[in-house]
Amino acid sequence: IFGYKRKPYIVIGWLFCAGVLISLAKEGNEVHPRHLVIMLAMANMGYVWADVAADGFMVWVAHREPIEKRGKMQTLVYSCSKLGQIA
Repeated sequence: IFGYKRKPYIVIGWLFCAGVLISLAKEGNEVHPRHLVIMLAMANMGYVWADVAADGFMVWVAHREPIEKRGKMQTLVYSCSKLGQIA
């Protein structure tokens, strides 16, 4: 999209996820359970869309690391990600 490979998909995925969650928040406490499940599934789809594009970028970066440093960037990124999930 516009000459970029992954960046637009990351941005579109997160904007889609945020838009769905904002529209869900505007409904307040009167949301039907079925509608809640559908909206959360759509938000998850946006998150996964962005995450897959980011993982593709990580593979691209990892292939360009020098052989003696190979894997360090992936270790750093995934360690920070897991630490953020814990916190």
